[in-house]
Amino acid sequence: MCEIRTAVVVDDEPITCMDVAEMLREMGFDVVGEAADGFDAVELCRVHRPDLVLMDARMPVFDGLTASKTILEKHYCNCIVLLTAYQDRDMIEKATKAGVSGYLVKPIDQTRFQPAIEVALAQSKRLCQSEARAQQAMEKIEENKRIFQAQKLLSQANGCSQTAAYQLLRKYAMDKRMTIAAMAEQVLQHGLLLLRAVGELIQPCVEHLAQLHKNRHGHTLFPLFNIIYILGGDAQALGQLLLAHPRQLPAVVHPLAHRLLQRQLFLLVL
Repeated sequence: MCEIRTAVVVDDEPITCMDVAEMLREMGFDVVGEAADGFDAVELCRVHRPDLVLMDARMPVFDGLTASKTILEKHYCNCIVLLTAYQDRDMIEKATKAGVSGYLVKPIDQTRFQPAIEVALAQSKRLCQSEARAQQAMEKIEENKRIFQAQKLLSQANGCSQTAAYQLLRKYAMDKRMTIAAMAEQVLQHGLLLLRAVGELIQPCVEHLAQLHKNRHGHTLFPLFNIIYILGGDAQALGQLLLAHPRQLPAVVHPLAHRLLQRQLFLLVL
């Protein structure tokens, strides 16, 4: 059984509105609303989300072109056919810019009405499908970008190759019954927060130990104390160093050091 298509008719002339609604019903449409101005047209479309809108181009207060643009931008309806007594170039250009799918000149010829409506609906459907494919492609590009960023972060955190990091990301996703993209978001959201938290927590300690090292050996162990790469550098060496100076460090750092030694920081947040 075919799904019944819905329509809204908008015209400030009651006779025209009634005639158009009747022709749509003969085509099998369910006319879910009729309006005499653009304000009511937008509201009807917001409520009913019709498959088709027949819109008079020129109406007082809120004209059909402006109402059409509003309806299309808010995705209340994807197919609007303008009804107008004018067919000058200026009106056609405005209708095109508004994004309408069709254009019918009054008085409406009933023999041309149905073909014009069906063509407009078909064109609108193709356009929606094209826009959906383009949106999916953009989302896929963004998704792949986020996966790569998470992969890079895991690679730095675990001191492994990008390939191994991807396998780790995949394993996390399977364990949590999530898509790789969703797991990548978890890594980026929680992992970056963790990096900042770790940096804020141990930076004073690291700076103090760096000074101790410099006093004893005459130079700073620079790669180890670069906070930006704490989790991307030698995590085990950092953990050992933190545990080796219990009197100089707050007690809260010791569990962190153990985590660094066990390379479990990211497991904590996934």
